[in-house]
Amino acid sequence: MQGKEIYKIDRDLAKLVSFVTFDGHLHKDLKGFYIVSKKRKVLKEFEILIKNKFGVNGVYEEGTGYGESLKYRIFNSKISRFLYDLGVPKGDKMLVKFDVPNWIKDDKNLAKEYLKYAFYCEGSKFKKSKNTDTIRINTNKSEDLIENGLEFMESIKKLLNKFDIDTTNSWIIKGNTRKKDGKTTKVIRFSISVK
Repeated sequence: MQGKEIYKIDRDLAKLVSFVTFDGHLHKDLKGFYIVSKKRKVLKEFEILIKNKFGVNGVYEEGTGYGESLKYRIFNSKISRFLYDLGVPKGDKMLVKFDVPNWIKDDKNLAKEYLKYAFYCEGSKFKKSKNTDTIRINTNKSEDLIENGLEFMESIKKLLNKFDIDTTNSWIIKGNTRKKDGKTTKVIRFSISVK
């Protein structure tokens, strides 16, 4: 790793935190972390960010979930602990409480990078009318952590408001029951209209 540069709070770090929070996973034991995507471009960008910021390489693996995807994993407990200390949730994100880190909330430039990658990972676009598109973002939470999920989405909406972007109220829809542990999840979402 490259000296004290890894501890520098900058736009690249905000991107990395967003990537791992939305499309990735920080191991519960903090031995490593990864992101999963169907898009090689996304994985390559993450790989370059990690290399530039920390001076380490990861490995590509087969992804999990629906459809074809790839995983880019980094085994490094020092970086993992650093990311956790910065506010990246560890373990199963549906089952743990977390929020947008304060260091991102307090800096408009860092918030911009965090939001960009949040929507890059979890956003989707729909045609609402001939002249209006709707951009939507989701998060999944277990039923017993719905309140935290709503608070997290409220934090994202407050960041968007800093850029004069209006949002709808959040709403909750049915998720699923997970086979691995029987936990019932819900999907929390809100949208933005773009003309």
